[in-house]
Amino acid sequence: MSLGVTLMHYVSIASQLTIMQSIAFLAVIVLLGGCWMQWRQRNIWKLLASAALIHVGFLLAAISVGAASLTDGFWKVILYYMVALILALIGMWIVAYHIQKTAGHTDLRGFAGLYYRAPAVLVAVTLLLLSLAGLPITPLFWGRLFVIMAMTQAEAYWLIAVSLVAVLLSFRTYFSFFKQMFMRSGGAIGYTNKQQWQRSKQSELTNSIAEIEKSDANGSIAIPVAAQVALWLTVALTLLLAVYPGLLF
Repeated sequence: MSLGVTLMHYVSIASQLTIMQSIAFLAVIVLLGGCWMQWRQRNIWKLLASAALIHVGFLLAAISVGAASLTDGFWKVILYYMVALILALIGMWIVAYHIQKTAGHTDLRGFAGLYYRAPAVLVAVTLLLLSLAGLPITPLFWGRLFVIMAMTQAEAYWLIAVSLVAVLLSFRTYFSFFKQMFMRSGGAIGYTNKQQWQRSKQSELTNSIAEIEKSDANGSIAIPVAAQVALWLTVALTLLLAVYPGLLF
């Protein structure tokens, strides 16, 4: 092998490492950005966007440690993760849109009392949120597990630490949804609750108290048949990926 070919070989390796390190740095920025975005946030769209950002950061972290191998198995893991994420997000977007339409605002309080306002929708939302949270036996749990295994093989322990911290912080978002759905009444906000709400230091509220009070929180959520079919299709496919994680492999 000539000196020129040898030098070109090492230059190629060096440039590849630089790209991978850049992707890893971007992954950290995206992970931390998602955590920052959800801080004291009550807008349902921004909360879902922050959750999606954290998952994108996880995917970037996986690419930064595994893209150099270019194996079919690695890219199948990425595909599995992306499909599971897109399904969960589409389902949540369908519900969020119709809750916003029913309540007349984008505040998280639109999910209040969902356990008796729309029990069937509650089941779908619960399954989708559990998947987004990456809890055991859900598709995104398997996706995260595969990603962490890839990072462990690459000995990128610092990246694993940052990713896990971001995941733990993201649980607050999912708990906020569950708190509204199961622990909050969907009735009108009384004077006492309004006073408590005004003192709650929620500086990121996107609507005034009047806009929140005028919504019919006790009413059921009107979701067209086509949207319901799409919602339950995302749930069914999510469950299918959970039971058969090797479906896309």
